[in-house]
Amino acid sequence: MYGGHTSAWSWYIAAIVLPSLSVLVATLLARSLHQGAPFIAMEGLLPAMTIQLGTGALGEELGWRGFLLPLLQRKASPVTSALIMSVLWSLWHSPSFFFPGLPQLFISPLAFLAMVTAFGVFLSLIFNKTRGHVFGTVLAHFVLNASLALGGARFGNVLWWSLAGTFSLLACWSGFMLSRPSSPTQKISSTPDE
Repeated sequence: MYGGHTSAWSWYIAAIVLPSLSVLVATLLARSLHQGAPFIAMEGLLPAMTIQLGTGALGEELGWRGFLLPLLQRKASPVTSALIMSVLWSLWHSPSFFFPGLPQLFISPLAFLAMVTAFGVFLSLIFNKTRGHVFGTVLAHFVLNASLALGGARFGNVLWWSLAGTFSLLACWSGFMLSRPSSPTQKISSTPDE
């Protein structure tokens, strides 16, 4: 085993920790500003997690990071590809603001689109650092959606602007990390280890 394997596992951990920590910070801020909401009931937990996995996490990741991102990266840098893919991904969500019954009706469109764009840049980093394995982005997307589904804060401006700010900082760091050249230990060896 060489250094790249250990490094990839740390990115899977980041895919779990960073989105859940971001939602926790935004939820605590919203609750401190009297924007709290009930947490999901235990009997609703399994159905909510199943929906989150099947719709956003698995369905979207196969298309956006599994297909489009590698296609873009054949023609442009990882940072440029991440930005293009993330803006397109956020705009793809815009119709949800016009359908009654969806949570986007309670969210500032600008905050939501900024958060999704910034989160997309982070997902691009996870995809690249796990050597193009879409499982890392599915995991991060699921953790974000599941953390939000747990409740604790109203789906209003405090929560979403906090998420937009937190993920924008994460996107800046992700862009920096994507712009750095890969180390030799991260490249897949073409010869078997002796």
